Amino acid sequence: MFKPFKRTLTPAAVPDDILNENYDQDHFASNVTGASWALSNTSTTDGLAHKVSITNDSATDHSAKTVTIAGTDDNGQAITETINLPGSSLTVKTTLFFKTIESPFVPSATIGGDTVDIGIAAEFASVAYPSGTYFGNLNLGTEITGVVNYGIDHTFSDVQTEPSTDWNWLNNTNDNIADSTTIDFKTVRPKAVRFRVNSYDTNAVINLIIQQSYN
Repeated sequence: MFKPFKRTLTPAAVPDDILNENYDQDHFASNVTGASWALSNTSTTDGLAHKVSITNDSATDHSAKTVTIAGTDDNGQAITETINLPGSSLTVKTTLFFKTIESPFVPSATIGGDTVDIGIAAEFASVAYPSGTYFGNLNLGTEITGVVNYGIDHTFSDVQTEPSTDWNWLNNTNDNIADSTTIDFKTVRPKAVRFRVNSYDTNAVINLIIQQSYN
């Protein structure tokens, strides 16, 4: 049995409630406008990889336009994603999790004098924790302050050699799993697991405790 290690995750506060989802809507930039959006911040302040959000401050529908977001994930690998801009007074978000993003954002067409905010959603994913060929069960313990909705994903992709954009993550457990769970590597044999948070409140602190045994 390996000695356990602990990683403390303290996600950034997400005070805004937009369509019943929480966002820090100006985490990266506030009231950007025109055809090129310079960011005031290019890294998440909590050091975690979040979904990036774009909030439309106007009543104009900009959903036919797109923007490509480039940056890095929590594993330090380069990722990009193209999303449509939000409709009238709406918010959109990426499907990928970004720890850093590149400035400026350049939409496919100008938004004129309208403004948007670029922030983060209350969703993030941890680094990939790889397994070994001769490892046994993986024990994942959590100590949580506040309210957190989370799950554990696994992948059979080779996280040691393949780019993270090619990793196929599968949900290993139901969301809102117990504070301690064991993944049977002897049966499932994934190449890696990650801790994925779907939502959290402003007081959330997560201690993630990981220990793995030999077969």
